Amino acid sequence: MGAAAAVTIVFVTMAAAATTNLDQCANGSPSPSLNCNWQNGNLNSSNAEYEEGDSIPYRLFIEGLDPSVSHTIRVNYDFTKGGVKAIDFLTTWNVTQTTADPCSGSASVSSPCPPGGVSTFAFPGDPYELSDKGSLTVDDAIAAAGVSRNLTIYNGTIKSISAAAHSGTDAANSDVDMTITFNANACVGDGCESTVLLLWGGHIANSAYWGDGNGALGISGAPFHMRTQSLDEGGAANQDRSVQLGALSTPTPLATATSTPTETPVPPTNTPVPPTATATPTDTPVPPTD
Repeated sequence: MGAAAAVTIVFVTMAAAATTNLDQCANGSPSPSLNCNWQNGNLNSSNAEYEEGDSIPYRLFIEGLDPSVSHTIRVNYDFTKGGVKAIDFLTTWNVTQTTADPCSGSASVSSPCPPGGVSTFAFPGDPYELSDKGSLTVDDAIAAAGVSRNLTIYNGTIKSISAAAHSGTDAANSDVDMTITFNANACVGDGCESTVLLLWGGHIANSAYWGDGNGALGISGAPFHMRTQSLDEGGAANQDRSVQLGALSTPTPLATATSTPTETPVPPTNTPVPPTATATPTDTPVPPTD
């Protein structure tokens, strides 16, 4: 018999698929704080309390990225529910929760705070004009809010953010979609894969701008959502977090100071009275009589 042919076995190491994890900030209830309890679950009256005009923080970990190529992720949020405004635009993540720690622990991610530095990229404006609100636009709502509007990334660089794409019917249910293009920083070590952390805020639509009953508190029944979708145009990394209306509180009106009337002293009036002249009798001499 001839010699057996040599067989060469080639082992191919497949890189693990990238994974995503979207958290939102539960700020406590009934006594909300400026910190965050990051969680995957829904926000409701038992764990959060926000008001119209606040921004809910969101953070997205993306693990297992190839640092040699650019990546994309879509951010999608409910703009209207039943014609009422829900999340009207995106903001910097900590404009409301000012002392929150973006890297506090989460059981669902292996490394809460990826190294590699922090940078930001401004969200684009949104000229969208609502069909049932005359000349009201999202850009005007942004100007009225006057808050910072940057997307933050840890361990990566944001290359671009697409314009806000509105879909659906704003008089009923509609949403907004943005695509973020970014690079992950190279990791240290052979065969390692990079992790990035993205942070942003969802601005809760304010009836002070949109009109009574048209802010988020006017939504009846259904919650509203923030989503991440289509990492690198795939569908396996979708995440969805909802806000129940029980997490929203009616803003407490500011106390109006009332002035207490004070009595103004009236100075006494001393009006001089002119003296009344009294007639003094005069002795008229009487001539003697003879």
